[in-house]
Amino acid sequence: MKLHHIRICALVISILVISKTSEVKAQQISPYLIGNNAWYDGAGLTGLWDDMALAGFQSIRIGGSGAEGYQSNYAKYISLIDGIRLAKAEPIVQVNHTFTAQQAIALITNLNITNKKKIKLWSISNEPDLPSNNFGDANAVNTYIKRISSALKSVDSTIILMGPETSWYQNSAYMTPLIGGYADITGKDAAGHYYIDVVTFHKYVFTEISGLESDVNNLLSKFNIVNAKRPAGKKLSWGLTEFNTTYDNAINTTPDQNVWSFHAGQLFAEVYGLGMRKSAFAMNAWSMFEGPDRSGTDLSLFDKDLKGRSTYYHCLMLGQNLKKNYVTTTDNNANVVVIPMQDSTGVAVMILNKDQTTSFDYTLRLDNGSYVLPKALQIKVNAGINDEITGSITKDATQMLVFDAAGTLIKRYTYTSLDADGRGEPLVENITGEPVPVVTFTQPANETKIILKSSVTLAAEATDNGTIQKVEFTANGALIGTAKTPPYSFNWTPTVAGTYSVSARAFDNLGGVGFAVGSSVVVEKVYSYIPVPATIEAEAYDGMFGIQLETTTDTGGGQNIGYCDPGDWLDYTINVPADGQYTIDVRVASLNKTGAFDLKTGTTVLASYALPNGTGGWQTWTTLSKTVSLKAGNQTLRLAITGKDININWMKISSFTSSISPQKLNQLQIFPNPCPTDHFSIQISGLDDHEPVNIECYNISEQMVFARKTVYSKEGLAGITVSGEKKINAGVYVISVHSKTGTINRKLILKD
Repeated sequence: MKLHHIRICALVISILVISKTSEVKAQQISPYLIGNNAWYDGAGLTGLWDDMALAGFQSIRIGGSGAEGYQSNYAKYISLIDGIRLAKAEPIVQVNHTFTAQQAIALITNLNITNKKKIKLWSISNEPDLPSNNFGDANAVNTYIKRISSALKSVDSTIILMGPETSWYQNSAYMTPLIGGYADITGKDAAGHYYIDVVTFHKYVFTEISGLESDVNNLLSKFNIVNAKRPAGKKLSWGLTEFNTTYDNAINTTPDQNVWSFHAGQLFAEVYGLGMRKSAFAMNAWSMFEGPDRSGTDLSLFDKDLKGRSTYYHCLMLGQNLKKNYVTTTDNNANVVVIPMQDSTGVAVMILNKDQTTSFDYTLRLDNGSYVLPKALQIKVNAGINDEITGSITKDATQMLVFDAAGTLIKRYTYTSLDADGRGEPLVENITGEPVPVVTFTQPANETKIILKSSVTLAAEATDNGTIQKVEFTANGALIGTAKTPPYSFNWTPTVAGTYSVSARAFDNLGGVGFAVGSSVVVEKVYSYIPVPATIEAEAYDGMFGIQLETTTDTGGGQNIGYCDPGDWLDYTINVPADGQYTIDVRVASLNKTGAFDLKTGTTVLASYALPNGTGGWQTWTTLSKTVSLKAGNQTLRLAITGKDININWMKISSFTSSISPQKLNQLQIFPNPCPTDHFSIQISGLDDHEPVNIECYNISEQMVFARKTVYSKEGLAGITVSGEKKINAGVYVISVHSKTGTINRKLILKD
């Protein structure tokens, strides 16, 4: 990805204006607040520095465990410093905790004097509290921070030093002793230099900020004491130099926690908003680019094709419109978060609608006055400007509203979960009085009906006093296609049944946009029941949720499904010729060890498949096999993802044929039979030594009554005795014995 050119358009919006301003007390925002981390100088980062500059990032930390290992590799530091400067951000350089005073002096001398990099921001060590690091207790941290800080400041006393960089807010073990306690690092060295200027820690695995805010409040209460001893200009500040929704996507408990989710971006914005409210020095998310794609330790701002994620675009909306001061705000909805900023250039207000089901009409005032036209969502921003606007925000959406110094709305960003799911970017509207393109949606006709996975042509006509640059087509608000030359059309193939509102918008060379009145398209499922036995390509689903397709290198080529998360599913309609046992083979691949899914009919789980060891690659394929019971007739087989990160190429359904010989069929014995309901034995012979056997019992409704998993044979025999268990009701049952050579079923009659 080179520069993502955000879509610019113009819109006329009604604004209620009463020209009057008043004095407002505002809180200064740090010039380093919007930050991130970069820890390696791979090719991926090289292509992203321009994007970081476009988003307005202010600081980028060269940190983490990787940077702790740089030691005196000055070339590595310089490579990253030069990239960060290309991004127009300020580098934060991490120093290894083992450095002697001489090594620390050599590092700052090389970077700041020899190579003239003029690094102002420095941090010491990384996550000393992690057991895997074992850098020591608070006393040990005190020792190396004082040693390294004094050495660095002996070369340049104007630098800003950050630490202790704990992996989370370790209050009793680290923060209390280090901040004014028995291992205090807030004082001066013999030369009169303060050891630490910014107290830093990290935060991972969270989906809301209340816990983080509690930690910050605790830290600020400590500052009240130690800052009383420090002069103006030397007061302690705080920073969050690593944060993300998780440290490993494999442990996530909800899709919202995935770092590529829309809500991860909203959480990032909330964290930065907290930093504004609580006067943070720097808030550096982890990280620009790393890990596998959308799995495991992928904690990146970008996908592997270098397209930005929600986290990137929320940073961009803040960074491009950052003002010098934070101002206070109030609203009347617990699911809405407002982040307001102001300086002499104007006001910027970010509105986060975290409600996943409700859209809102809103009234936004730029002071604390009374509403003229109150809407359901009421927001007041204490900017001292007696202006009021009304607008609307959809569910699961973020808006950034930008006003000039007089309170006139001049720009609006809109970014929704649909944009994030479609890997799109925010829509940016320049609010002007210029004429906008006139757009007419010409096809399809309203309430057009099509069959799922067939195509429909969307078309529009557009005229303007300038030049039409492009026409974009949307479905339910999400961008689905673009046409840059007339006639403006796009062939759309929906993958999910439902009713869609489709429309078009045209962009001109002046930055104007016009919106067409669209129409509805009804996408219907038409069931085509595949007769069993059959091999069904994974992409031949009749319905799905959440998955994507990609080209496969497996034998036979074509496509496979991928990018799977728990809760995703695919439906296949089949016709089963007769009741019985069927083998279902599924072709799968995964680089990770978390992939799993269930095969279901209705709410009944037929079989569970898993790849606990992965396959070694996303296109390294293996076949999993299960035997299931299917009823005769038409039915929908659902493949329900239960474990993330698995690719699926095809599914083969065939009649189960036991390889057990007729002689061995006679070697399954149930005795006595008929028998009492609380005592009977099952025995099978003719097995290999130590061969695992599963024994299950089903009633006539095919409900499992009991099971004995993994009974091992001894000298060719395996069996169990059921005795003294919870009494099983009298009736007819089926005993099913599964071994590596097949399955044997026998009738069991229980009598009172």
